[in-house]
Amino acid sequence: MDRSKKIQTGFNLVELMITLVIANVVLSIGIPAITRLKQNSELTTVTNDLVAALSLARSEAIKRSASVALTPAGGSWGNGWEIRVVNPDSLLRVFDAPPAESLVTPSVSPLTFDDLGNTAQACIDVAITNGIDEVRSIPISATGRLTSCKVKCADIGGGVCN
Repeated sequence: MDRSKKIQTGFNLVELMITLVIANVVLSIGIPAITRLKQNSELTTVTNDLVAALSLARSEAIKRSASVALTPAGGSWGNGWEIRVVNPDSLLRVFDAPPAESLVTPSVSPLTFDDLGNTAQACIDVAITNGIDEVRSIPISATGRLTSCKVKCADIGGGVCN
């Protein structure tokens, strides 16, 4: 029997170091991408929640033949938002607060729809304040039509997404 051949088990130091370097490179690329994906998802979720709330407020105004407003909960959009019948004042629905790093900035507050679903022309900017510089906006036409854009309200020409 030839005793000069050794049976190798496990890894040697060079193989282990190469594996650690490769893992480090993959993680350094992957973790920021996952963080950005999470932030983009939060931005989309908050925007969609606001569009749903605005659509509900408009449909309730038409259904009830009364003015209905979307207002900040507790005086701040960071606490969530509420749908209220204006006269007589009654609460219809409360929406949960967005994630803490979300920033909701409407051009008009409260956003009130009349009995025909019309409103003052307005726009809402939604941003995530940590890490990404993307903003979504929700322009609202005078007839209550909603859209969603990937630009700031200030960059929208004529109140319509390009």
